[in-house]
Amino acid sequence: MVIPNASGTRKTSFYYRILLIWRVRLIRRKRIQGIGVVVFVLLFSSLLLISQPRPILICYGGKPIRTVTSENPQLEANVSLYTSLDRPRDNRLQDFDLNPFEELRSGEGEVPTWNSSRIYLDWIRNRTRRKYSVPTNPGTPHSVIAINNDSDFVSQGWSGTGIQSDPYRIENLSITAGYGNSCIEVRNTRKHFVINECQLNWSSYGIELWNVSNAHIANSTFLDIFNLGVDFWRVNDSVVANNYFADDPWCGVYLESSNCNKITNNTFADTWVATYMANSHLNRLTNNTSSHSKGRIYMDRSNNNWIINQTCEWISLYDSFSNTIERNQVLFGGLELYASSNNTVIENRFQGGGLIFPLWYSGMIFRQRMVSGNTVNGKPLVYWQDQSGGSVPLGAGQVVLVGCSGVTVNNQIISDCYQGIVLFWSNQSHVSENVLHGSEILLLNTNTTTIDYNDCTYSFSGIHLNYHCWNNLVSHNTCNYNYYSIRIYSRNTQISDNFVHGNECGIRVSGWNNIAVNNTCSDNDWWGIYIYRDNHRILNNTCVFNKYGIYTIYSENTSISGNICKANEIGINVKGDKEITVIHNVCTRNADNGIYVYLRNPTWDRNVTITQNLCNGNGNSGIRLSNSSNVEVVENRCVDNFSHGICVAYKGVNNTVTGNECTGNEEDGIKLINHGNCTITYNLCFGNERRGIFIDDESSNNTIHWNVFADNWVGNGIELGGQNDFDYNLWSDYQGSDWNFDGFGDTPYFVSGPGEGCDPHPLMQWPGAVPASIVMVLTIAMTSFVIGGSIAIAVFAVMNPLEPRTVPRR
Repeated sequence: MVIPNASGTRKTSFYYRILLIWRVRLIRRKRIQGIGVVVFVLLFSSLLLISQPRPILICYGGKPIRTVTSENPQLEANVSLYTSLDRPRDNRLQDFDLNPFEELRSGEGEVPTWNSSRIYLDWIRNRTRRKYSVPTNPGTPHSVIAINNDSDFVSQGWSGTGIQSDPYRIENLSITAGYGNSCIEVRNTRKHFVINECQLNWSSYGIELWNVSNAHIANSTFLDIFNLGVDFWRVNDSVVANNYFADDPWCGVYLESSNCNKITNNTFADTWVATYMANSHLNRLTNNTSSHSKGRIYMDRSNNNWIINQTCEWISLYDSFSNTIERNQVLFGGLELYASSNNTVIENRFQGGGLIFPLWYSGMIFRQRMVSGNTVNGKPLVYWQDQSGGSVPLGAGQVVLVGCSGVTVNNQIISDCYQGIVLFWSNQSHVSENVLHGSEILLLNTNTTTIDYNDCTYSFSGIHLNYHCWNNLVSHNTCNYNYYSIRIYSRNTQISDNFVHGNECGIRVSGWNNIAVNNTCSDNDWWGIYIYRDNHRILNNTCVFNKYGIYTIYSENTSISGNICKANEIGINVKGDKEITVIHNVCTRNADNGIYVYLRNPTWDRNVTITQNLCNGNGNSGIRLSNSSNVEVVENRCVDNFSHGICVAYKGVNNTVTGNECTGNEEDGIKLINHGNCTITYNLCFGNERRGIFIDDESSNNTIHWNVFADNWVGNGIELGGQNDFDYNLWSDYQGSDWNFDGFGDTPYFVSGPGEGCDPHPLMQWPGAVPASIVMVLTIAMTSFVIGGSIAIAVFAVMNPLEPRTVPRR
């Protein structure tokens, strides 16, 4: 049965994706290579001069060519010869000069490059490479073989007649092709032929078969193949049996648009992918073995195949249906079911994986024909499909619910299974009091489910609610030492009373309309709580000893209220958001800022409100705005910080700072840096160790009215630039008088600094107090009616705005 590729082209998108990932890693390594390369060259040169000759392996494109010694007079010539090769490349290898997997050989350091080649000390390479016995087929040395049609078998003198009982035979040969080439290439034939007991050495492809049927590849050894060991394209009714693949080929056997083939009894040692099938059907993979924690099996758009009795690292199905996965031993990963359904999965042994569901297909439900008799880490894999009610039996190695409702999963102990408990399109269920180690609780398209009192540790995510999950409750769980403790991509979810400690990232809240309340997030390497998207409420949480206590980015209409953010690097970080309210939080003793707002584009209308927060004892500013506009900082207490009380900095406009108390800070009460059109009113800046207000030379058009700048140690204010509007402020060092008792000084107050700022109406009393003239009238009137005047004196003492005040330092 032949099912050709309709486009007539090779679809190798996944191959390119893998190479691109590793190419990025190589680029990263090159950034730190330079110095190491120079040092290594010097050390290596010294080694050759002072020691006995050591073998050197000459490589091209990351692959070995030959071994020579430092005394070999042909060394330089050999290097020049093999590094100057510019053979034509297959179109699948364009832009890739190096073996992308070379870096993964642990212990193998980076070395000098020489026209895209690499020189390794032989003992370094041998120290980390092959640690297993490789069967060899010495065979007769032979040049590259290229057969393009039926007649080439005859013209090249291969024995046989090409019929089933007497196939053409290519046997007992040893072929080395070199980088970019194939050892054996056969195209456009339906003749029967055998490639037997050959050794295929260093090359990009071992054997390439294109538009071929009736091939039999057996008992051969593939060594140092860079790309594909056996490459099938439109190959049908062929066999690959009893072969040995070693030394890091990307893929042992690759099938594309190839049907009705048998891949059996092969050994894949150090192959990244044992078998890859793309758009290939009715193939049988049986009794193959992969070793050394490698050797995955991929099926991409491939149906009705059999994978039976394999030993491998991982099995992955992408858009693949009606396949049979039976009696396999999966040593490291599991079975990935990506948009794949109606498959039969029976009697497999998974060590560390089980069934794995992709996150990006959660909007679709994929049911399997049968899943039974499987184990994960020696314990049963419980797979329930379309079941209503019931409780999962104890002792499961993995629990998977697909299309279920009202199911209870309690008291399970699950270890080292990536997705320990999975609910896929399963609603109104209860997951409670389970212990998961190295395993996550995952919900996909699941609603109205409660997850509570679970203990999740040492996994990528402790608890993960992916897209399309609504109205769930995540409560009273302990999630420690994961990458993400709790990761929410959902709507209307309540995350409450959880304890998350020692994770890379604490609670991540994204989606819409979620609430995080009363959680404790401590000692997480990045954020305690991370907020993304819109309409969230973050209430009464405690975030201590994280990098960021609470971090919000690109969120809209979100409220952050009543939280305690203590001893983090930054207490609350607002970045790129709008319609955000930060209210009634305590941000204390953070290493940097208590509250930090950075909105990226200062021209956008953001409408962020920071109000009624206590920010004290922070290592930098209590509240800092940077690159931010249309932010209101209202009625906050910023006291005893190690830098400024409030700092408004860098290209912001139209911010409002009003009604704040900035006292006892080690630098300035309020500081403006490169900021314009800011309104600063009704603030108390008292007892700061430098100035009450500092305005740098790049800040202009700011309004500073009705503030109190009193008893600051260096000075009450300084203006380095100009064009700022000072008026109606109280300056404790003002020396003028108020002879008309209108509450304003009779002479202006001149702000220190080259900006020549001037307050024409310096206050004689605290803003908002009753003017002194009225106080005097009331005092005289009350004295007339109250005997002894003691009450009048008391009233005057209470109402007189000039009575000294002190603000105790904490």
